[in-house]
Amino acid sequence: MSGTSEFGKMNEQELSEHAKFIDSTIASLLLDLKSGSKVKSNQASMRLDFWENKRFELETFLRKNHDNS
Repeated sequence: MSGTSEFGKMNEQELSEHAKFIDSTIASLLLDLKSGSKVKSNQASMRLDFWENKRFELETFLRKNHDNS
């Protein structure tokens, strides 16, 4: 997981801001999926997996660090 080392360099505030950014990006992509534009929908579909994986990596990192504290 390449995101783990990236997250390890962030403080709590940065992690929180990054989580909000990921969530808003996913929300935007979900809206694009429902748009009438095939191009927008296809692009959103391709990008959504990446951002969902980023969210999963962040949640895993946070859970692991919370369990270790």
